[in-house]
Amino acid sequence: MRQLSSRDAAYLFLGDRHSSATVISAWVLDHPVDALPLTDENVRSRLRAMADLDEHLRCRVHFVPLSLGLPYWQLDPDFTVARHYRRHPAGLTWHEATRALADIGDRRLPLDMPLWFAHLLPDVSGVPGQTGASTILAIMWHHAAFDGTRWTQLTRYTLADPTDERGPAPDVWSAGTSHAGRMELFGRELVRSPVTWWRFLTAAIGRGRANRRDPAARSELEKPGPWPHTRFSGPMRGARTCSFVELSLTRAQQIKRGCPGATINDVMLSVIGSALRQYLADLEEPYGPTLAALVPIATQGGATGVVNQFAASIVDLHTDIADPRVRVAAISASAADAKEKVNARHAEAAETGLPAPLLRALGALSRSSRLNGHAATGNVAITNIGPTRGVTSMAGLPIATMFGMQTIGTGCLLAHSIRSVHDRLSVSITTDASVMPDVDAYLGYIARSFDDHHAATHLA
Repeated sequence: MRQLSSRDAAYLFLGDRHSSATVISAWVLDHPVDALPLTDENVRSRLRAMADLDEHLRCRVHFVPLSLGLPYWQLDPDFTVARHYRRHPAGLTWHEATRALADIGDRRLPLDMPLWFAHLLPDVSGVPGQTGASTILAIMWHHAAFDGTRWTQLTRYTLADPTDERGPAPDVWSAGTSHAGRMELFGRELVRSPVTWWRFLTAAIGRGRANRRDPAARSELEKPGPWPHTRFSGPMRGARTCSFVELSLTRAQQIKRGCPGATINDVMLSVIGSALRQYLADLEEPYGPTLAALVPIATQGGATGVVNQFAASIVDLHTDIADPRVRVAAISASAADAKEKVNARHAEAAETGLPAPLLRALGALSRSSRLNGHAATGNVAITNIGPTRGVTSMAGLPIATMFGMQTIGTGCLLAHSIRSVHDRLSVSITTDASVMPDVDAYLGYIARSFDDHHAATHLA
């Protein structure tokens, strides 16, 4: 058994421990008429291969009594892939499939089992960008066990058919074979507790003194930003829902070339910011001078034993700038500054983390109604998943595209994830259905914003 880090355990204690901590990753497979169907055993064998590489898929969470210490990963003696897999009825429409995914996203992963579950939706018609029937493999997983980078590495290597571009196998993660009962863990953490609290308090006092000496050293998330309250800043009331739109990667690269010094990420931040600005304007919802995005940044030299190797940053989307080229340049500068500050702070900070009792108390506070009206640090979340090189087929069926359902929660009810698949960018959005009942309409705003950026850079 292995103990969770404080950063990873936070996903079990803070927020609602569900919509703010679980992700659904979905693969869309083409199904040519002459192709053999994707069998349950074929899927289960690939899931078993993934569980052999990373035993998070075989482990359940073992909590310390009274949360005196951080929980542990412990191998589940009853684990079988069959208990984590379901085939849905064939022949759903895309609308019915998104309803099914919303129901899956609303269903909690039981904490007495490994924190994942796979769903196969065969012969789905009307999937965006697809002409015939498609099969969707959707896997829900918990952020306490994986981050996006690790999950992408695992699925790319074990679910897709082998290719020369697949790359080396990911590192094996093992929980070990040791075992301890609840009272033994309680005694162990009782002995450790004074040292844990001493380290935490010493680090907190040192950080407080440093901030008083140099107020500019405060992290971006601690600074009160000018970010306005929008419909996406309230409490979670409805079910999570998701969909996606595909954009041309070639055209995105053309936009980037028209904005010297910018990256594809900078371009997409501008595209989404402009789409969100116009969406709120058409709803006649004023929001102030500009909007901001919560953007995770991979940390350099991640701490040992920590699954989630990223830190949050806030990037100004500069939605007050009309010219797409000028806005992309401003976003590029803001994103570079945010990344530099995150990496500098990560390099200086010790991995002390919050003690488990404090995490538990903060979790109870965060779920209280008193915090429901607090605005988010940023207005929306935007995540870049990265390219999926070497992923072309699964069991001989072509992989058409990928999309996902992201984490959302009170204060940030709209999330975007962007990944390149083949020659396209797949932009997934996740939101609370109570604040955005028509997801496809918002996807239209993103597509039009993308076209506007392309036109502006080509005219220039």
